[in-house]
Amino acid sequence: MHNKTRNVSVLVMHTVPYTVIKPCGGWLLWKTCTDTLYRTIHQTEYKTMMEQVTGCCTGYVQVGHYCALPVSRSVEFTAKPGSCPSADGFFPRSEDCEWDMDCPGWQKCCQRSGRSVCSDPASSTNHSENGGSRFNATVTVKTDYDELMSNERGHLDHTRLLQAMVTGALQSDVSVYYLSSQPVHPYRTATSLLIDCNNTLSLYNVTSKLHHLLKHILEVSSVTVEDVDECELSALRRCSTQAHCNNTVGSYHCACHQGYIDVDPNNPGAHCTADIRMATTPEPPLTYLPPINTSYTTAFNSTQDPVGNRTMGVFNSTETSMTTALSNTSPVPHSSTDAPQWTGPAPHSSASTTVESLLPTTTCSPPIITSVWSANVTGTSFCVYWSSQFQTNQTYQVVLSKRSEVIHSCKTNQTMMELRGLQPGVLYNVTVTPQSCGSQGVALRIMVKTDAQTLDATVRLTNIQFTADLQNTSSQAYQILTKNITEEIYKSLSPEIKAMVDSGQVRIEIRRFSPGSVVVNFTIIFSPSQSQDISNVSTALLHSLTNSTIYTVDQNNTRTHDFDECASGENDCSQWATCRNILGSYTCVCLERSIDNNPGRPGRDCQGTASQMFSGKHRLH
Repeated sequence: MHNKTRNVSVLVMHTVPYTVIKPCGGWLLWKTCTDTLYRTIHQTEYKTMMEQVTGCCTGYVQVGHYCALPVSRSVEFTAKPGSCPSADGFFPRSEDCEWDMDCPGWQKCCQRSGRSVCSDPASSTNHSENGGSRFNATVTVKTDYDELMSNERGHLDHTRLLQAMVTGALQSDVSVYYLSSQPVHPYRTATSLLIDCNNTLSLYNVTSKLHHLLKHILEVSSVTVEDVDECELSALRRCSTQAHCNNTVGSYHCACHQGYIDVDPNNPGAHCTADIRMATTPEPPLTYLPPINTSYTTAFNSTQDPVGNRTMGVFNSTETSMTTALSNTSPVPHSSTDAPQWTGPAPHSSASTTVESLLPTTTCSPPIITSVWSANVTGTSFCVYWSSQFQTNQTYQVVLSKRSEVIHSCKTNQTMMELRGLQPGVLYNVTVTPQSCGSQGVALRIMVKTDAQTLDATVRLTNIQFTADLQNTSSQAYQILTKNITEEIYKSLSPEIKAMVDSGQVRIEIRRFSPGSVVVNFTIIFSPSQSQDISNVSTALLHSLTNSTIYTVDQNNTRTHDFDECASGENDCSQWATCRNILGSYTCVCLERSIDNNPGRPGRDCQGTASQMFSGKHRLH
């Protein structure tokens, strides 16, 4: 709305006098009088007027009843974060595209030899850890998804309208990136957008401003805003592989691992190098003298490893860890029987060694691991193998962790370990560090995701108000609400689904709470051993919450949809592989010209070519 000056024509009416002579003498006919009469005439006049005009601002065009960027600026509203790799740094994929929005997940549409193809971004965006904010906004409109996609320019117009609406509602210098669109029952379309701002914005303020869309835009039926976990999305973070990523509301923070220092202190954790000051003082080489007539007896139960017929020992962890699992009461700690069970080759097998004469001493070799890989992955267990150039007098520290939580750690002198008692659908990190003669070599790590099928779900509770405490997963308010919602879902389940929950075949994890009034974001994980239809079970789980006597559920904002493991980074594909999302799961395929070293588990152990390695064309997990 703005003031505009223009010349307008106005039809003006004027009253004009005129005189007439008429008899006024009665019977004296010769007497006359002059009488004044009036008549109205119409005249066109021109005036300069100032008036308020409602129209699109400079740089925008009208699309229906709203304003949006012109099609000539499509790159701006269809773009995804990140930048394309150099022309020599990647190989064309099979997916042709016109805009970034045509590509799956976080891939961008990049030019290669006159052809537009989908490609992983070469690097993360130039997002600052200090003073910047990122949020994910999901806007649902009353438009049928199938009709929208069948229209030649329907999806493009839809995206540019949302970009203009969100930018206008925030009234801040923000970048709005398109992420994805999906159908929502009944006859609606939900579009996910990434809001990126170089200034600090609070989750509450962003949510409050975007909720104005519900008031002013009749087509918008719901708006949800939530924090983006950059640590889970390799396309959004700039942490070094030797740094730990800590997610914060609206941003994240990188910190170099112990023993490493920042190369660039202005970008903490982005470039880490080994701290030579941490190195031990040089000492004379240690020597190893084999024992004479010495017997070793295994200290724990052993089993035979079918791979190489190696002897393996089993021990059960007695540690406990908290998990938000769906049960008939509330989230409870894992008992010792549920904790990860580690199976590794026995440190010492029963043997007797006799040496006739004193052997010459052997200098310790530097501890080195050349590769690490996984095998026999199920919903609750997997095996990890590694290879080493020198195995004499060498041990390995094996650490199992889930995100930033270390679950267990142990040492072994063999080159494999089996991990049991794990949860389905969890992305685990296994780090293997070689050790020899008191020194420690470079650690190698591998990401392994246990088998499962996964769906996402969203429910809006209208009779409770969002508070800042619900953003903190360790706060009492967060834990109480999580427990109460879990109990309410369990109460109304059918006996059949209760049995699935009790047996661990199905579990619900509450990932986060968002404003408006309180939006609950679930992930529903199905064990690969269960045989029920996952869509039907998911619908039953959410429907049970509508029967709650405590919470009021907005049924127009209750939905389940596929969890995109590729876009979220919740996958264990190799950095030289392409992740392809499928309903409930995903697949990994090694890049063209890459070698799959483990075809039994495709796309997890890919070997890139020399040109790929030097070009930097790979994904970081």
